[in-house]
Amino acid sequence: MMSLRGLRTAQFRVEDISAARDWYVEFLGVDAYYDEPYYVGFEVAGYEFGLLPGSPSTDGALFLWGTEDPEGYMARALELGAAEGMELTDTGDGVVVGTFIDPFGNEFGLIRNPHFAAPLTHAEAGDISSSRIEYSVHVPVSAQEAWELWATADGVAKWWTPHTRIDLRPGGHYEIFFNPEERPGDKGGDWCRVLSFLPGKMLSFTWNAPPSLKTRPDQTWVVLLFEDDDGGCDVTLDHYGWPESGLTKPESDWPATLEYFETAWRYVMDLFEGHFGSP
Repeated sequence: MMSLRGLRTAQFRVEDISAARDWYVEFLGVDAYYDEPYYVGFEVAGYEFGLLPGSPSTDGALFLWGTEDPEGYMARALELGAAEGMELTDTGDGVVVGTFIDPFGNEFGLIRNPHFAAPLTHAEAGDISSSRIEYSVHVPVSAQEAWELWATADGVAKWWTPHTRIDLRPGGHYEIFFNPEERPGDKGGDWCRVLSFLPGKMLSFTWNAPPSLKTRPDQTWVVLLFEDDDGGCDVTLDHYGWPESGLTKPESDWPATLEYFETAWRYVMDLFEGHFGSP
């Protein structure tokens, strides 16, 4: 069944893509993750903001970017040479909306909406199955050392794959690419995010199915626990977030997804254990 997954990308056309890139680097406070003459892309809190060569326009759809501080961003934009578009307005119930026109002729929308939170995972309260995948291994290093082998790009490269995108912060990327030559979205753990972590103790991240399954866009979550014990540490992986409504429908791909990861995580944990010379 097809379904939309929310805003992923907003793009502006600009006549001078280099000047526009430099302006947005200063305004957003981040460097472009993709920077070519034909396209510049920024990662903004899990979404993409892109610049394309062409003629700018304020006609058509208006994209509103969420922020807790629309006043601050509006002031910053005006300070950098933007013009006020729609004045920041409290539309009721604490929702504030406004726009500015960037120096390149595009309308940039801001919104503070305390009532909206985009879902990170598919399963909702009341629809989470008791099903779970759990595997534990004992490895001959400290919990801190084992944690770093999962929580950092350098660590993952030592035993799993060098093809990763890990930004260790809540909401940051936790993407493991098993097929790095494939197109974006089909590389492996595309789109996955860090949920929480405690250095040396715990790491939690969202996870998704392989591209061959219809559940691919629907995120579940993984929790890894690290505990020092007997000259080494115990590492326990739990994979949660299986929707009860999906597992009980014969036509659903959720049972196949659960079955797939029962095998896949066993392989991964064996691989991790084998990194230390264990069988």
